[in-house]
Amino acid sequence: MTNARAESFNHLLITKFNIATTLSYGPFAQRLDDDWLRGRLAEFETFCLPSVKSQVGASFRWLILCDEESPQWFKDHMLSQPDVFTPLFVSGMTNATMGRRLAELGYIDERPLLTTRLDSDDAISRDFMATVQQQYAGQDRLFLEFPLGLRSFRGALFSALWRSAPFLTLIEAPHADGSPYDIVYIHSHDQVWKKEKTKAVWGRRYWIRAMHDRNSIQSATGIPRLSPRHERFDIAWDRLPQQPALPARVGLMVWGYWARLQRSKKYNALKNRVARVGGRPDRNAR
Repeated sequence: MTNARAESFNHLLITKFNIATTLSYGPFAQRLDDDWLRGRLAEFETFCLPSVKSQVGASFRWLILCDEESPQWFKDHMLSQPDVFTPLFVSGMTNATMGRRLAELGYIDERPLLTTRLDSDDAISRDFMATVQQQYAGQDRLFLEFPLGLRSFRGALFSALWRSAPFLTLIEAPHADGSPYDIVYIHSHDQVWKKEKTKAVWGRRYWIRAMHDRNSIQSATGIPRLSPRHERFDIAWDRLPQQPALPARVGLMVWGYWARLQRSKKYNALKNRVARVGGRPDRNAR
């Protein structure tokens, strides 16, 4: 992971593993549960970890944020690969205070800062971090987004186009007043395009979103691909289920789009309007 050009800036890849920086992350207690942690580790070691280990042409530091109350077996496991990532066991860290805390811990210096976010159950193409760094040209407060990617669901790959995808990078120049850097997590990923200047990087598929029962509403939206693998990604392919037949994949696609449509505010507003015209208000419509 070397790149002489990267000496002009500091680049951090940041993954939240089991810290809850906002209430939207769900019940906190489960994030210290052994079974939950083992399940999350399985996803991490299938998708995220091998994809980051295979990065080429980029120099960066990978920080993984974990709760300091995590069980000791989990801490030992996360500390076992210091040459790949640095686990930080913290408490009380929020999205708003992350920049200050990381500076206090010595991971941020006076150079311009690039922070890239990556969920612990997702994957990036082996040239992703290098592509991020190629976009740097001295900008300040610019978010990079990568709309093209893939979704992995039940052993199948589906093409994905997602302008609010969480595979974001924030480029920041040092603040003139000396205040802490904001860090890429300063906004929810689906709010960034509404609040900040962004640049979309097109051309290739740069990420894989691992879909499972917990986020199955958006699981299979996208066109099913013929191959269950993609040559630009290094993940533990052999851990994935066998790809279902094409008709089954098409069925998953249709189900995925239908499930997403049913969650749409516009769809439910139209459904309620039609019901009212027919004299039967839909009390379940949003």
